[in-house]
Amino acid sequence: MTQTEAAKEANQRRRPGVDINDRRISDWVNGKHVPEEPELTHLVRVLIQAVRRRLTREGRAPEELGISHQGLLNPEQWQVWREAALRQHHVRPTAGQQSRQADRSRPVRNWSAQRLGVHPAISGTAVEHRHQEFVLPRYVPRTHDARLREHLRAAVDADAAPLLVKVVGESCTGKTRTALEAVRAVVPDSFELVFPADSSGLAALLDTGAPAPGTVLWLDEAQIHLAGPLGEDIAAALLRRLDAEGPLIVIATLWPVHHQALTAAPATNSLDPHHLVRRLLAQARSIDVPDTFADDFHSVRHLSVRDRSLSTVVELGSTVTQNLAAGPDLVRHFEQPSGRHGRHGRALVAAAMDARRLGVESPLPLHFLRAAAPGYLTDAERAQADNDWFTDAFDHSRTLVKRVAVSLPDMPGPTGMGALPGVVGLADYLQQHGRRTRRAVCPPAAFWEAALAHFDQGDDLFRLGFAARLRHRLQWAHRLYWRAAEAGSTPALSHLADGSADTHVAERLYHEAVVAGDTSALLRLGSLRENAHDPAGAEVLYRQAITAGDAAGYAYLGGMYERADDLKEAERLYQRAFEQGIVGGLASRARLHANAGNLSAAIPLYRQAINAGVTGDLIFLARIHKESGEHEAAEACYQEVIDAGEADNLIHLAEMYRRLGDQEGATALIRRAAEAGSLGALVLTSDPHDEAAARSLYDRALRTGDDTALTLLGKFRDLLDDHDGAEHLYVLAANCAAQQRQFFRRWPYGLDPDGTPTPAW
Repeated sequence: MTQTEAAKEANQRRRPGVDINDRRISDWVNGKHVPEEPELTHLVRVLIQAVRRRLTREGRAPEELGISHQGLLNPEQWQVWREAALRQHHVRPTAGQQSRQADRSRPVRNWSAQRLGVHPAISGTAVEHRHQEFVLPRYVPRTHDARLREHLRAAVDADAAPLLVKVVGESCTGKTRTALEAVRAVVPDSFELVFPADSSGLAALLDTGAPAPGTVLWLDEAQIHLAGPLGEDIAAALLRRLDAEGPLIVIATLWPVHHQALTAAPATNSLDPHHLVRRLLAQARSIDVPDTFADDFHSVRHLSVRDRSLSTVVELGSTVTQNLAAGPDLVRHFEQPSGRHGRHGRALVAAAMDARRLGVESPLPLHFLRAAAPGYLTDAERAQADNDWFTDAFDHSRTLVKRVAVSLPDMPGPTGMGALPGVVGLADYLQQHGRRTRRAVCPPAAFWEAALAHFDQGDDLFRLGFAARLRHRLQWAHRLYWRAAEAGSTPALSHLADGSADTHVAERLYHEAVVAGDTSALLRLGSLRENAHDPAGAEVLYRQAITAGDAAGYAYLGGMYERADDLKEAERLYQRAFEQGIVGGLASRARLHANAGNLSAAIPLYRQAINAGVTGDLIFLARIHKESGEHEAAEACYQEVIDAGEADNLIHLAEMYRRLGDQEGATALIRRAAEAGSLGALVLTSDPHDEAAARSLYDRALRTGDDTALTLLGKFRDLLDDHDGAEHLYVLAANCAAQQRQFFRRWPYGLDPDGTPTPAW
């Protein structure tokens, strides 16, 4: 008998139903072993028999309690029982809620690089170690290091004011190491450092008025705190603390995509979910960490002579920190799986990538990955699987790459030591790789089914429901919203109501959302009243929202008065909305004057809105100037659009000109957009019959996630009667557009059913 056959026979002897003893159950509870489904089924049968015997002795029918084999294996039934038990013990049944406990500070020099979040590096040795010690290579200073240290040096003086500094860079580019080396080089030994374990701990710390002067507040991956449910509260508390006594240093590291999402101005007339966070980050001293060491590569080569880790990666190019952290090797391990179960392991990682890019922030349950994986495999790949496929696939995803990184790492518990059982994370570098390369991919049905069954955090379920809706998976969106609402997500109630065709059901859900604290539901209720020709009832609800602190109510009221032709009151309300932080109120005022032909009033208002961050209004201002014969002013607006990085908007403006009969002006604008690098404009100026050019444009559009270019390429395929090719391109474009909206609208109010921005009314 071969070693493999012997292992399989031993495994068969361990099959469930034969040997489920106290020790085995203890292993399950302690996370040493995850029960297979047949094992769990057998255990449930044993439990049911025991319960039935006891109930029979008590003269009660098991059916009274809904005890059945199917019921005990139903995760939703367990959730119902769990919440009932929590209510019985006077515990709020919000998923994942924990009591707040402030984190303690320790002297700066008592914190290790590993504890502060620095990535370990490849060792550069040829010997494989099962338990490799934490490797920290020699540090290579770059230009930004001097600027950061200068800021910190000024901030540690006894009479210095508190300082907030944000260190922004892509994954594995050295953000955290940059901050650590600056603190070690500049901050005195007398300073303490506090590193909150989670957002609740940070909020608790700030509630006490801490940190005290002479402290470094360490916020590695600050988006975890600032983009979450407590983000605005934390930002408000930090703003207050920065106005208090120093010296105090707050260091926040951020990925660029998170920084952009948190600092971007909201859509016209929509709520502003990150108003205070944006104010906070605007006060910070900014340090941008470049992706490569291209400008400092001579220093890398010099130090590599005395450092094995650096000498290992120096010949791989200027992406030194990524190579040190084994990022490219992780991607290669994912993209080029080897072995019989390599494809199955790749499916697990792909499911994890999709979960992260669509908004899941909690640890990823192994049961979710197991259930989702078949959707990422072909029929032939699924047919190759045996009873142990998941174990082998999981082992593949846990392969130690360069002895430093795994695709699906363990997740530490919120407190104490050790890893959480039954869950994993996803390597940072693979998260970014997934966002870049899978933006045009819509997950398979198995993903949505597994998400519905195995995620239990309300915020995660809500974001997944939103992602499903953007991708027109409306049934999945509906089911995910329901699960999110049951798990305590208040926004999910309003989104369920938005999608309901039954007005009475929608009103009930909106009322539930209002009771749960979602003031935007008052605005939605007001819209229902307006549609039912009850303007008086709508106004009452809009004003209730304003009283509750939702300034968007002014914009809703303004829209109602505008439709009633009371333009003076509408303008007053739009101005009030702007004064309260709804930046689109200015654009609405501008539109009122433009529609009335009062361009002398409209133009300054459009300009004020643009200066406030509503750069999309540039195309309307350009059109006004062009139609007024002010060609130089129009040209200046076109250039502003390009400078704002929104050259694609010139395509939409060109379409306006074309509809008005100005074909020459439309053509000139498309040419200008193409010169500015707009892929969509390059498509429009290309020859549809040039297959090589079309392929090049397709590759660029897919790589960058340019939905406009993909849509236009699809129209070209339609013109060439390649309708299947066109359909494929349209689907890719829709998924790319959905991915952009998914990330940049974390709390998406003011969106219509297909996810596009709409006026708040």
